[in-house]
Formats: sequence, C-alpha cells, structure tokens
Amino acid sequence: MQIVMLAAGLSVRMGEQNKMLLPCRGMSLVTYSAMEALAYLESLNEKSALIMVTGYEDDKVREALMPCGQRVKKINETRTADTGIELIIAYNSDYISGQFSSTQTGMKLVKDGEDFFITLADMASLKAEHYAQISEISEKIGCEYAAVRPFRNGVPGHPVWHRAFLMDVILRAKKSSKVSDILKKYNVYNAEVTDKAYTTDIDTPKEFEDFSKENI
Repeated sequence: MQIVMLAAGLSVRMGEQNKMLLPCRGMSLVTYSAMEALAYLESLNEKSALIMVTGYEDDKVREALMPCGQRVKKINETRTADTGIELIIAYNSDYISGQFSSTQTGMKLVKDGEDFFITLADMASLKAEHYAQISEISEKIGCEYAAVRPFRNGVPGHPVWHRAFLMDVILRAKKSSKVSDILKKYNVYNAEVTDKAYTTDIDTPKEFEDFSKENI
C-alpha cells in the first residue's frame, strides 16, 4: 500500500503562517498527519510507502517531518525488506500552480501496479483507523469500482483509495485537471460515513481555533 499525502500548498487562507507547521496534539500538523498515516502502514505488516509532497517552505516542512523519519527507521529495525516502510519526501517545484501539480509529483513515485491513497496533510482529525476503514471497504466492493471516497452529509472527504491503474491516468492528465474530475469518468464507490474526521480540514485561523478548542 502507498499513501500520497499533499503538504505543498501556500496556506493563503491561513494568513502569514504555514498551516503545516501549526501545533497539533503536541507536534506540528504535518508531523501528526504523517505519523497517523505511518501507524496505518505499520499495521499492515507489508512493504509500503508514505509519499509526502512538499512545496511551500519545503525546508521547514522537512524539518517537521524528521521525527517521522526516525519512527520509520525504528519500525524497519524489526522488519524485513518485504515488510519495511519507506518515507519519501518529494519536492514539487511547481507547487504555486496548484494542488494537481503536487498530486502528479506524488504519482511519479507511486510503484506501478499497487493501489494507493491520496490524502491531505491538513486533515487534522484523520487517524490510522480511518485509512483502515476505507481500505476494508475497498476489499469488499466489486472490481467494477475504480476508487473509494468517503462522503459525509454529501460532502466528499479523504483519504481516497485508488486502484493502481489510476496512477497512469493522473500522470497523463492535463496540468489544469482535478482528481475529482478525473474520477467522474469512472465508477467510484461513495462510502457514507458519519465521522467528521473524514471531511474536516484546516484552512483558516477560525477553523484552527475551533479545532484547537475541541482537541485540547
């Protein structure tokens, strides 16, 4: 399994501060999001990778991810080559052009023939269990479905599970594309969920303030 996590944006709506570096449960937001993704991958006990796509303030985000690298190293001390975890940090030099360019940057590192998740690093309430729940759904649905996307009260969320063939589709798409538009061409399983973690991201100071109050 592979997870592509996007952490490259300009955080324009947050103001002067990069939201990736905001405090979240005793660490930075990007660190927390990556740690939960790694916890899910660790539970699989199979060869897997977390691909972090950076852009804006790349150096600061990479520094924030150092504890994640240390955790991967510790996990791999007890793993074989067939069950190890990789943490790959990929810099998107064209991050200013938008989210899809970061998605394509991540796709270039996804291993051919493997299913994958795409998610966002500002989903501050996503935990390992949420990846597991969507993965479990993907194992139960028919082969006619190309992806699984959580929906809460009609709002699409993350993480989104994709079949392996979509990697090439995304890479071949125009730079002006959106993954959501690409998926409209395929049969997508809309997984109805009640947990707001699937649809809660942090874009503005008010959203961060509300999140902080709920997660003291």
